[in-house]
Amino acid sequence: MRTEGRLLETLERALISAKGDAIDELVHHSDRGAKHVSIRYSERLTDAGITISVGTVGAAATTLSRRS
Repeated sequence: MRTEGRLLETLERALISAKGDAIDELVHHSDRGAKHVSIRYSERLTDAGITISVGTVGAAATTLSRRS
């Protein structure tokens, strides 16, 4: 099974277990990893009412350099 498939399966399990909770108030934040910005995964988050937040390219490197 591909990583995207596992990720979608995990998301589905989380949505089932959260049934009745305020899912529409959730924000899913991730880096720009291919599995987190895939069309299928993004569509499923949107269908579930979850807001998608994706970091900007180089943001982690910029944060680390500021700490030095």
